[in-house]
Amino acid sequence: MDVLLDKEYIRTQEEKQEQIRNAVLAGYQQAQEGNTKDFDFVCDRLENKYLNAKV
Repeated sequence: MDVLLDKEYIRTQEEKQEQIRNAVLAGYQQAQEGNTKDFDFVCDRLENKYLNAKV
């Protein structure tokens, strides 16, 4: 039973990492296209969001 829970936990963590990676890449793409007015503001907001996130 514990092995199944561990595998499920690892799969969930991997999915979350992939979602975060995709969000960062999408933001980077927007910045390259000039769709972001202030890239530093976006980075600061993301940093604060993930530094204060409950794990």
